Amino acid sequence: MKKYIYLVVLLLAFISCNKRKQGNESPPKILNEIFVADSLQNETTEFLLSDVASDIEIIPLETTEKSAFKFLTNLQVGANDIFINSRIAVLRFDINGKFIHKIGSMGEGPQDFISFSGIGMDDQARLIHIAAALSLTNQIRTFTYDGKFVKSTRVAEDGAYMSGSNHGEDRSYAFFNNQHLYRRMLPVWDGSKDIWLIQIQDTAGNVKARFYDPANYGSEGQIHKNSADGKNIIPHYWTEFSCVFNRYNDKINFLFDTNDTIYQYNDVKATLRPRFILHCGSRPTISEIRKLDKSPEYFKYVVVTDVLETKDWMFLIAEKDNLSYLLRFDKLTGSIQTIHTEGEIAESRIMQIRYRKTDPPGFTNDLCGGLPFYPSFQTEKRWITQFDAADLLEKVDLNELKSSDYLLPSKRDKLVKIIENLKEDDNPVLMIATLK
Repeated sequence: MKKYIYLVVLLLAFISCNKRKQGNESPPKILNEIFVADSLQNETTEFLLSDVASDIEIIPLETTEKSAFKFLTNLQVGANDIFINSRIAVLRFDINGKFIHKIGSMGEGPQDFISFSGIGMDDQARLIHIAAALSLTNQIRTFTYDGKFVKSTRVAEDGAYMSGSNHGEDRSYAFFNNQHLYRRMLPVWDGSKDIWLIQIQDTAGNVKARFYDPANYGSEGQIHKNSADGKNIIPHYWTEFSCVFNRYNDKINFLFDTNDTIYQYNDVKATLRPRFILHCGSRPTISEIRKLDKSPEYFKYVVVTDVLETKDWMFLIAEKDNLSYLLRFDKLTGSIQTIHTEGEIAESRIMQIRYRKTDPPGFTNDLCGGLPFYPSFQTEKRWITQFDAADLLEKVDLNELKSSDYLLPSKRDKLVKIIENLKEDDNPVLMIATLK
């Protein structure tokens, strides 16, 4: 994989040199390198949320008979509105958490849904896009914020595989810069041999760009052979989870599953180019990476599973053995510090596969207090996380919270009042951190 990346770099440099002779472009920038494996022991005590965020909002989502939900797979936050994908409905709340109404309904009519695969927001036009039954009817249903049906856009043929993996967040669909984003997972279930993992479409459903994981080049035959086609036992088939999608201001980053490169998307040229090379030490074979049931040896390798960019730092989640590390890479100096949490290598009795069961380390919330903060969702300017009511009631010491000093005491006081009035089966409480 490293050889492939360096060949790409040399090719880009050659092209850029030719263009410089014509006076069209400045000299190419050298790729940044992040030495992940060598830095895991550079531990510090904590990362403060105030280092990356200037403010935080605490929003308890109103719980009524119509607004109560059990699952939160996507959410969108605008200037004055919050939309929740609860798998069976899209719920609209105001920015203070007061429930307004549901959008759409389950059913088979032209404005109904068989399933909710993801939601996207156009806050300027006040439109909400709902991915309806991806991999089945493959349509985007567009509504006004008030719930009025606007249009249905077909994004692929009926039955074409468009589904992504779920990591707390359903990664199948997103909407950014007035375009639709699909992040598939492998294997492809529709019989197609095309194993693209990123597809970007305009609002009319026209394909603008498709991207593939370079790590799969040369292994396409094995990937198809080891797909779940009814002949292969589940533990032995190959898979690849949906890629990471991260935004910060004008930066758009992608990281393919178990890949060693962070790619940056150029929205104007619709291109994907290497931005950071991740040095993770020795690498597993493509078979070890793609096989759903991981061998015990696989967990000894270092893999990066998440990316968060801020003004001064790149934050990475790296996993090894039963540990999850949060790395802070200084974009100016290249220095790295880490914190970690401990989990376990678990086994699913139903699917009979091994997997790493860990929670990512969180930022110490020195803005308002409460539980450690790690974003479940993100936009180009905000980090968003959700806390279950039961967790807040069980794990937050109210006496300690009241007596401790925080940078935003009024927000601390608001959190105290929210917890004092919570019931165990209430909807989650959102925390939205505004990035510097």
